[in-house]
Amino acid sequence: MKKNYFLFTFLLLSFVSFAQNVTITKIIETDCSNPFIKTVELYVTGTVDFASDVIVNIQTNSNTDWNPLSASGGAGLSGLGTVTDSFVYLVRDISLMQAEFPSSTFDNTNSVVVTASTNGDDRYQVLLNNVVVDQFGIDSEDGSGTAWEHVDAFAERKTGTTETGSFIIDDWTISANNFLDDYGICVKSSGVTGALLETVITLGNWSAVLSTKEFSKAELSIYPNPVNNGLVTIKSPLAGVKNIALFDAIGRNVLKTELTSEALDVSEIGAGLYLLKVTIGDRSATHKLIIN
Repeated sequence: MKKNYFLFTFLLLSFVSFAQNVTITKIIETDCSNPFIKTVELYVTGTVDFASDVIVNIQTNSNTDWNPLSASGGAGLSGLGTVTDSFVYLVRDISLMQAEFPSSTFDNTNSVVVTASTNGDDRYQVLLNNVVVDQFGIDSEDGSGTAWEHVDAFAERKTGTTETGSFIIDDWTISANNFLDDYGICVKSSGVTGALLETVITLGNWSAVLSTKEFSKAELSIYPNPVNNGLVTIKSPLAGVKNIALFDAIGRNVLKTELTSEALDVSEIGAGLYLLKVTIGDRSATHKLIIN
């Protein structure tokens, strides 16, 4: 079991090192009937082939199985072909998306029409070369009533955060349920056309880099990794309290503390792969951390 765990970790870190990723950056769910406005925005880092490299799964409230999103005619997402450093869109209707977002372009190079009937309590998952690289929502959890529910709403990944293979709610901004009922060509609450979705949703605006708030390599060091004795050293020449957050593989916050020294005690945390987020003032960074 331990060998398989480290093999998985090695593969995951290998994908990161080669800077080839597919990141869920935005989810839009409206109450419009056919034609539907339901969209997943992805950002491709590096070059991937959607015909062979990428699977995007959905897990609906009524089904705990992950099922691949498919395009019209039963095909997968292969119509997107090979994509390099670009945003792509999984939509229900291209012409309606173009009408709602006239400043953007949707065509067969960046968009594919999918057939899944999605709702604001569903989960999404991206596999790159058969490894889960990103996820929105908690596996097998009904999204109704959760912090990540997005009924007639939209969710967008915060700039400066990136995919981890699990869901971290703090990495997302999610509008209130029913927020979009007063916007768009199809408006349910008032029965008249509202302001276009483009007035409240900006597409293609996510970036993994938050240049003014990232630690430089000289400003933060974390060791040892893996952790064998229950103590992690977090060193920085920057003055100020270190705000620490540790997340497990499904995005649960298992440790949150303020650190005034350089030693973080994780001896009470079970063995596994975690995400360690360190913030000092306006600087922040997230690192994978293995605890043995």
